[in-house]
Amino acid sequence: MDKKAKTGWGSPRDWGMAVGGLIVVAGLLRLISGVWTPDTVAEAGSGNITAAVITIVIGVVVAGAAYFMKAKS
Repeated sequence: MDKKAKTGWGSPRDWGMAVGGLIVVAGLLRLISGVWTPDTVAEAGSGNITAAVITIVIGVVVAGAAYFMKAKS
């Protein structure tokens, strides 16, 4: 089998970018749902905003690390 044959599954960089992007989207959805609450529930949902921001930051770090990942030669 040829070592340079493509498997079709994408590079680790592509997978890292995809996973990081999905984590960011999950964090954004969490942030929107944490902000988009009625006033009576706003106090209970305020802790979710911090968790959402942390999730977004983790997603950006994962995607950034994958972006700068070098391909094997």
